[in-house]
This record gives sequence, structure tokens and C-alpha cells, in this order.
Amino acid sequence: MSKGWKYGLIKVSIENEGTDIEEQINLLAELYPLGDDGEYDSFCKTDLRSVEELQRALKDIERDGINEWFYDNGAFRYREVGLRCYEWDWKKK
Repeated sequence: MSKGWKYGLIKVSIENEGTDIEEQINLLAELYPLGDDGEYDSFCKTDLRSVEELQRALKDIERDGINEWFYDNGAFRYREVGLRCYEWDWKKK
């Protein structure tokens, strides 16, 4: 049985690591499996268009917690995609 997509909060960075103002940065995304193993190993940007979608995202995140798989298995970088427009880019290790 194939898994469908779900919302996830993905860990992408730790700002000011080791200091008193350390902060974890997370990205809200849609997660989905690409491989044959059914693991959620891919993500794309999400576009929440209703209160119901926001509530579904909250339920998925409360159930699953923060996803650290992408952080542990690749590297994120913040890249410019337009004039003063940035997004997170991820590359698998």
C-alpha cells in the first residue's frame, strides 16, 4: 500500500548554535515518498489556502513532531530565487 503526502515541519538550520540565543529554524512543507520503501524522503513547498488545511497541518505536525530526516541526511542552504526572494534548497548527502 502506497503512502500519500502529509504536512511536516522540517528542521533546516540551527542559528547561533552554542550560544544563549540558539534557535532552531523549521520549514513547513508537504512530505511525500518517492522511493520504493515508502519513507517520506521528498518534500515540496506548501500553500495553505484555508483554515481546514492549516488545522490538518497542525494535526500532522502534532502527531509526527519535527522531521529531522532531511537535516540529518543532507544539507540546506538559503538561496535567492528572485529579487529579495529566498527559499531553502536541500541537497542529499
